[in-house]
Amino acid sequence: MKIYRSRLTGFAALVSFLLCAAMPVYAQSGMTDDQVLEYIVSEAARGTSRSELTTKLVERGVTVEQIRRVRDRYERMQQSGTTGRRDVQQGTPRTRQRNGETRRNNANDNDRERQSIQPRNRQRQYENDRERDMDYDDALYYFSADSTDQRQERYARSQEQQGPRIFGHDIFRQENLTFEPEMNIAVPADYRLGPGDQVYVDIYGASQKNFEVTVSPEGVIDLKGYGPVSVSGLTVNQATARLRSTIGRHYQSSQIRLTVGQTRTITVSVMGDVVSPGTFTLSAFATVFHALYMAGGVTDIGTMRNIKVIRGGRVISTVDIYDYLLNGKLTGNVRLHSDDIIQVGAYQSLVRVD
Repeated sequence: MKIYRSRLTGFAALVSFLLCAAMPVYAQSGMTDDQVLEYIVSEAARGTSRSELTTKLVERGVTVEQIRRVRDRYERMQQSGTTGRRDVQQGTPRTRQRNGETRRNNANDNDRERQSIQPRNRQRQYENDRERDMDYDDALYYFSADSTDQRQERYARSQEQQGPRIFGHDIFRQENLTFEPEMNIAVPADYRLGPGDQVYVDIYGASQKNFEVTVSPEGVIDLKGYGPVSVSGLTVNQATARLRSTIGRHYQSSQIRLTVGQTRTITVSVMGDVVSPGTFTLSAFATVFHALYMAGGVTDIGTMRNIKVIRGGRVISTVDIYDYLLNGKLTGNVRLHSDDIIQVGAYQSLVRVD
């Protein structure tokens, strides 16, 4: 409760400033961003839960995008005054930022189209409605916090409406379980450099020097004063050894070390019986589970036990999601490479337990 009050107080303090700022009028809801902001704050002050607030906003035609726009504007104002200047010589932190795209907001649009052509069961309709409510809930989280009792009551209602369901199908639809990779970890030993990777070359000992460069589309890094060095396809250890053999003669009494900064993105395809099949741009550290989350999880006929990862025309891994749910094992959840294909087929059999 203390966190909620401090957030609300800080937010309300900026309301008058935000309302004075020039903000565009958007026609889709009939409410300006100013009005949406004022309405959300007033409802939050009365203790309206996010689920109730979602219903009221939908009735007024306010879209998730408009709520996010108001929220992002406030967040940018809080962050104003920070700079993005990079200066290796002055010891700028070398932490990595999350990259790759976020889950598409229209992940269920294709499902709704298919439903208009061929009626689906109530399970799919419920999933669509719940996905929409989750989007609103996520957008409104910054403005208000539901109590534990309210969250439990909402969950109980959703379970009653859902009826019989397939065990584990909602794992990739949880708002707080994205399987997004941790960026600031030691680079895996088998990680191979490629175009777009940012690298740091540190020379220390008798000589002190630092380089901050990005691997070019041709797969080389250009060290000022020494020319290009090809590193594409090499692991960090291999790239370090190559640097020592090329520029090491200039620093015979010094050590040379290469480390990876911001990593590149990769493109993978998720096909078959998933909610939103397609091609996704992910972090180079992304795994199969994160790609399935991006695709919205499997459909009501998709397999949970025989998900294939195809690389270079051959299957390099098979994922059993139930092995993770029941035993906590991530067997088969490999780190993805660019152009990998994740194939989700239909289940072979389904057992109902009463």
